[in-house]
Amino acid sequence: MQFEEQRMNKIKIRPAAAFLLPLPMTLLLALPAQARVTTSSLFSDNMILQANSSARIYGSAAPHETVIVNFAGHKRSASADVHGHWSVDLGKLRTGEKGNLKIQGNNLLVIKNVLAGEVWLCAGQSNMAFPVQKCSGAASIIAHGENSEIRVFVVAPDMSNKQQDNIVGAWKICNRKSLPEFSAVAYLFGKELHQSLNCPVGIIQAAYGGSGIKTWISIDVLSKDKSLSKAVSVQPNSPAQYMQFAIEEEDKSRIASPERSHSLAAKFDQPLVPGTLFNAMIAPLTGFTIKGIAWYQGEADAEDSASYKKLFPLLIGDWRQRFKEGKIPFLFVQLPNFETAKGCTPTKNAWAQLRDAQSQSLRLENTAMVVAIDLGEAHDLHPKIKDVVAHRLALLAQEKAYGRAHFSGPIFANAKVQDGSIICSFQSATGLHPKYGELEGFEICGADRKYQPAAAKVVNDQVVVQSPKVVSPIAVRYAWANNPRCNLYNGLNLPTAPFCSERHARDVNENCK
Repeated sequence: MQFEEQRMNKIKIRPAAAFLLPLPMTLLLALPAQARVTTSSLFSDNMILQANSSARIYGSAAPHETVIVNFAGHKRSASADVHGHWSVDLGKLRTGEKGNLKIQGNNLLVIKNVLAGEVWLCAGQSNMAFPVQKCSGAASIIAHGENSEIRVFVVAPDMSNKQQDNIVGAWKICNRKSLPEFSAVAYLFGKELHQSLNCPVGIIQAAYGGSGIKTWISIDVLSKDKSLSKAVSVQPNSPAQYMQFAIEEEDKSRIASPERSHSLAAKFDQPLVPGTLFNAMIAPLTGFTIKGIAWYQGEADAEDSASYKKLFPLLIGDWRQRFKEGKIPFLFVQLPNFETAKGCTPTKNAWAQLRDAQSQSLRLENTAMVVAIDLGEAHDLHPKIKDVVAHRLALLAQEKAYGRAHFSGPIFANAKVQDGSIICSFQSATGLHPKYGELEGFEICGADRKYQPAAAKVVNDQVVVQSPKVVSPIAVRYAWANNPRCNLYNGLNLPTAPFCSERHARDVNENCK
């Protein structure tokens, strides 16, 4: 009972007048026929529109109202449907086109200082939200951060039990004032793309600390897989149920008043209710044209890799379908090395198993994974080295989204037993070498499944592994620990992804624990 009282005491919705936020589109669409033409907050001053693709502009108006959109000589018109929705395809914009975006209906909207370039959605939990001002080298990054061609839209943290049409946020140009609070990974990723592509870059940042993957997937997709019913259910008298109640009250204020409360993000450490972050922070984005997605999340799910293995592909498929961009590039960061931190002590090999669950999504077309096993800080859940993470993401983006050179680290392909040794082959293995000293991080096992540390050496871009304690080996694994010592890199100086040959061959959860 004491627990219930504590949770209920927390759930007190702040007075609506405390915040002045944009009128939700769901309410706008209910207004009478003389309603003004409106758009999502994404269409605001300083925005970046996706170039070389079908740039979509959309919003609400009076039913059947004619809306004319004009940008840099691209002029299109459409009529709002019976519900007041309208959408215009401006066609393929040329990189670097600029000007004001004018939207004319019964009223005129003028969105100033718009550029055509590359737009990426960067989403995830706290390591994606981790700000520039806290990362390594922050002072230098901020001092050299003035760039009018890099703009960031930060989606305000929010939750909802219903899919929303609009979000809270605004486009900001990168300068010394705005830069410190931007996501370090997202900004540095965008900065490198700007340098390599020589074009404007827009970043949409949608991150929420402590969030589990089930909060980022739509409920209708989650409910289709009955095997996930337990993993995503909300139990009576659970923290999630009280959170759900609070979100319901918050949703009522969205409809009742344009000056709705926006306080849940500050009140609760973790969003616990499935689908709620998708509803509030992703669904409102899905009409917007983007080039690709970068994802950095998984820490909150490290103790449930079995569910994550199913949920992550669902998220990728769900988002791709919602953005209507086909097999849009989906890049993600694998969990780094980590052992313990205040309030967080992972069980044995929990992070290794979650990394494996993440890597299995590489089976999906046009996905790519940043290996960060060398970038963590063993006793800090939020490592400060973000520039290398961003650099590796940018390398993958150049390959997957822009058709440039192949920039992957070694990925395990197969293993074969030969003369008491196991020979490991890899994709992207050219120049395979230990970064320092002798190879570390390899283990092998026999039929008893008891893994033993093993000696390893590189031979013709393969790795030969053996141990006197395992005469007849059947499986090999590498960097299979929460915080392993491992040092296998390729000629691009990119690290090898952790792996377990049993999981790779059989996809059996019981192995390699």
